[in-house]
Amino acid sequence: GEAVDSYVDFIYQPISAANGERLGVLVQGHEVTDQTRANLRQQFLTRAGEALAKQPDDIDISLVEVAWSAVETIADFAVVDVFEEKSSRRIVLAHANDKYRSTCAALLAFPFPAMPPEGHIAYGLTDTPVLRAPFTRAMIERTAQSPEHAALLERLDIGSAMHLPLFHRDRHYGVLTLATVHNRRMFDEKDLPAMSELGRMTATALDNERLAREREESLSLIHISEP
Repeated sequence: GEAVDSYVDFIYQPISAANGERLGVLVQGHEVTDQTRANLRQQFLTRAGEALAKQPDDIDISLVEVAWSAVETIADFAVVDVFEEKSSRRIVLAHANDKYRSTCAALLAFPFPAMPPEGHIAYGLTDTPVLRAPFTRAMIERTAQSPEHAALLERLDIGSAMHLPLFHRDRHYGVLTLATVHNRRMFDEKDLPAMSELGRMTATALDNERLAREREESLSLIHISEP
């Protein structure tokens, strides 16, 4: 099978003779991969929650911070696509390795469509996170909007991905996508509960931003209409 990242705690104990002479060292290793990943997930959720709670005038700032927090803890790539009416825009595509910088910059031009056609990987998303592990060539073909787009996705060497639809109050605000590369850790079912919470927090922040913007617009209209 493919090599993946694992975490191991080592304990080193000296081995000594009765006269105190050092004979060697006993090394014991204990795998702590699940525990470490759980800690990283919680660390990420905490940082994401703090970023979203700031509620700056421009919500994009918070979304960018969430994406970069993801690649510093649990993912190799983090993408935020926001839907506005029938259009979409890609806020950020964060990457953990600078060798992907130019590819990620080019992929900013290919946000998820707000109204994906049947067969597209985003078609039929609900408010539940979707795990794509492994992320296959067929999934690239279902995502790509053109041959150029497909070639860029191939360069990322994605091993697994999760799509987090951002739903709140029956509104679909967009999709947050996290991905890992091959020969690293693979996302699995244990990641889904935390990602569901992340999707809820992000969608709530987007909804709060929308409500605040609409209130400001209403107040402006009232002010204009006053004699």
